Amino acid sequence: MSTLSDLDWASEVTLQNATAGKLGLSEASEISNMIDIRRRVLVARELERRLNNGSDAPKKFDGTMEELLQLYHKLTSEAHEKEEQ
Repeated sequence: MSTLSDLDWASEVTLQNATAGKLGLSEASEISNMIDIRRRVLVARELERRLNNGSDAPKKFDGTMEELLQLYHKLTSEAHEKEEQ
């Protein structure tokens, strides 16, 4: 699961299997949590890549927590829109 499309597919399959009774609700919940953790990793990687401007050297974020959250929300929205295309 290396793209948001992969995660979307995994989430859909999990939901289908849970509603069909092939997975218990607790199992489906655990799988969904793992999918969400993976999504956070992908978003964090993209955020790091953008902050580093493609450089391998880490860059310190000099903004406020509010600015970081705004950037995070922007990135997640853009990533979601990109995957829908």
